[in-house]
Amino acid sequence: MAAFWGRLRSRGSKGAITLIFGTAFGQLITLAITPILARMYSDTDFGYLSLVLSSASIAAPAAALRLESALMLPRSSRDATALLSAGLCSAVVISSFSAGLLTLLFSFGLLENMARLPWISLWVAAIVFLTAAFTLLSQFALRGHRYGPVARRSIYQSGLAAGAQLGLGLMGPSATGLIGGYAIGRLAGIAPLTLALRSELERFTRRDMRRVVREYWRFPVLFAPSAVLNSAGLVLPILFVGTWFTVADAGQWGMADRLLAAPLVLVATSIGQVAEAHMSETYRESRPGLARYYVSVSGVLAAMSALMVVVIVFLGPWIVPIFLGDGWDKAVHIMIALLPMLATRLIASPMSKVLIVLQHGAWNLVLDVMRVVMVVTAVIVAISLDLDVVEAAWCTSITLSLVYVVTWIVGLQLARRYTPASPQPVTA
Repeated sequence: MAAFWGRLRSRGSKGAITLIFGTAFGQLITLAITPILARMYSDTDFGYLSLVLSSASIAAPAAALRLESALMLPRSSRDATALLSAGLCSAVVISSFSAGLLTLLFSFGLLENMARLPWISLWVAAIVFLTAAFTLLSQFALRGHRYGPVARRSIYQSGLAAGAQLGLGLMGPSATGLIGGYAIGRLAGIAPLTLALRSELERFTRRDMRRVVREYWRFPVLFAPSAVLNSAGLVLPILFVGTWFTVADAGQWGMADRLLAAPLVLVATSIGQVAEAHMSETYRESRPGLARYYVSVSGVLAAMSALMVVVIVFLGPWIVPIFLGDGWDKAVHIMIALLPMLATRLIASPMSKVLIVLQHGAWNLVLDVMRVVMVVTAVIVAISLDLDVVEAAWCTSITLSLVYVVTWIVGLQLARRYTPASPQPVTA
């Protein structure tokens, strides 16, 4: 841990602080508007928002073929720009495909609860594309240590999303207002990144694009399917709740996720982005100390995780009902039930970036398959035992926490196997 804090003087650590403050401010905006939105919109409205975001989350990580992670690796800006463009082209195709697939499923009478919301397929497709573009541009900015624009995107996104959801709710609260406001926020987050990166984009040819995609083939072939499985393992519980129980129950679960997202996004995402940039640089320049850095950052994350769990356990049941108002009792109990998953994910998720940096596609795929299998098992147990939604949350949370523990252990072992003398990835 001392090694991590010793890096506070480094550019990467200063970048982490910038990202954390930007992300924290964005999360404060989201939290500040939540009690108003919770009283303005119903749990069913939030349920549709949760189902749309969950559906989009399955396709969004693979929409850019995981080329956003490869953006950290090319030595030349020209190659990086070609990768960025390839990712955006892929996002257009996959987002369109996701809309068509959902429409087909609805036509067969599947996902009936979701199908009741008009234009839901198009909403999912729009958010898939916007999320992919948001991620690609963020990674391109982090490649050049442009932490300021990345921090500002969180503020713009949260601020515009909150304002749009509030304004649309005043005009007439509905699920469409929540979803449309979220999409507007995504657009607002993309704008500052686009303006900041214009001068760093270099001209390239279609031959350049084909060449870099072939060079980093592991990302589309191995990491993209793995990303779908990874995301599916996280969002399948909400889709299950919205299908097996009610859309309102999915809204209660989604509100619990919304409250827990503040520490998760603040810590895991911000530190994870900088950790990935540092580990990529270490790998690219064949420097030692990867395992030491892994352990140091993990120690800091563990301390933060423990503190957050204690605060939520002791203060959550008292503060949350006052914060949200009437009608959100289940959300409080679901939030507590999800804490085991939150605690382990806060540590494992940022550090799992080492699998991508070292291009261990096989291990990444194994872990993601394991996550989906365990979640499906938890769903089967919940159905077999006729558990209620809170009990199902406990079952899912404990299952996912076990997966995150295994993920962290695997990441540590791979970091230890890396040596500067042989920087190429070892086949898992």
